[in-house]
Amino acid sequence: AAHSMGSNLWLYFMNWVTHPEGGNRDQEWINHHVEAFLNIGGPLLGTAKVYASLFSGEMRDSALLGPLNRFIGKYTVVRVLRTFHSLMSILPIGGNVIWGNLNEAPDDLTVPWTDRFGSYGRFLEISEGNGSFRNVTVESAMKDLMELGGTRFRKHYKNMYSDRIILNVSDGHAPPRDWSNPLATRLPNAPDMRIFCMYGVERETERGYIYRPHKRPLADLLATPETRCAFDGEGDCDSDGWPDCQEFRVEYDIDTDAPAALDCGRHHGTVSGDGDGTVPLLSLGFMCSRGWTDPDLPFNPARMKVITLEYPDRPSSIVEEQTIRGGSKSGDHVDIMGNYEMLDSLLRIATDFDPPTEDKIHSKVREASAAVQLRNYGGVL
Repeated sequence: AAHSMGSNLWLYFMNWVTHPEGGNRDQEWINHHVEAFLNIGGPLLGTAKVYASLFSGEMRDSALLGPLNRFIGKYTVVRVLRTFHSLMSILPIGGNVIWGNLNEAPDDLTVPWTDRFGSYGRFLEISEGNGSFRNVTVESAMKDLMELGGTRFRKHYKNMYSDRIILNVSDGHAPPRDWSNPLATRLPNAPDMRIFCMYGVERETERGYIYRPHKRPLADLLATPETRCAFDGEGDCDSDGWPDCQEFRVEYDIDTDAPAALDCGRHHGTVSGDGDGTVPLLSLGFMCSRGWTDPDLPFNPARMKVITLEYPDRPSSIVEEQTIRGGSKSGDHVDIMGNYEMLDSLLRIATDFDPPTEDKIHSKVREASAAVQLRNYGGVL
């Protein structure tokens, strides 16, 4: 059983264990030793939240700190986050194929308001400072991040991770950078193994952002020469051991003052959709509802059984259950680990006592997954 990024790590393991330079086991090893994979809230196709944290050093929750941000400084935050290379593993995967173009996105149909405000495919809406906005797709946004992140950031991403789609994926061993990418690798040839995808839905989840030009807080204005080079290209960063000044550059902030439309998932500079509060719906459910179940796709050659179990978010109050967390019916990304129905299913699977055998779906994940027009995509790097 794996939760959140642990599911991406499990995908990595399944490719590593059979690779000659890894575990060097044959496919039968997995079929013999692994009964089931329980994917709990796995961000299999990435998250918008992680993109925002690496791009501007913030997400909605931290952007709302307001005056406190003046004393923290984006340089310090970005300097730390861009060295957390594990975050790269949950950057958006699949480019515009999964996340949409400027006109339409597969998950537009999951909410009623995209006709009013435009497609989710507008991953970023960036203010140019003169009343106009530049709309950016996820593919362009990923290119911007790679440029902003600097040499070391780009090199590590290219060596360790990918966001590409390979429909003609071979039977041979995939390169290590694809091991945690389910759209570029096959599941093992383990027909007796089962996969259970268990995640929350009906919780407002960050899907895109509205940005404005970066305003330097006090902490950045009082920065050292090494800090200033991150913003201006001035000063000498070599004393810190970094290869170039661009490693920690920040150009935009989430526009927390952008006009809100609370009934349409737009407030405090974020654009929200369905999901578990952290991971968008398609990232949670596409592989489970289509990627690994469609016989015309190459990602599950053994046709192992895949079951999707969704848990609508029904948080409890502190009065009802005496808890400050979501309670026993929460579908939140973290609080689902205390969801009684999910835990009941987990125990039934682990003990093989009347385990779930059919999908239990409450969202429009099937419709959104069917709207994805899969094709090969070479990736950002």
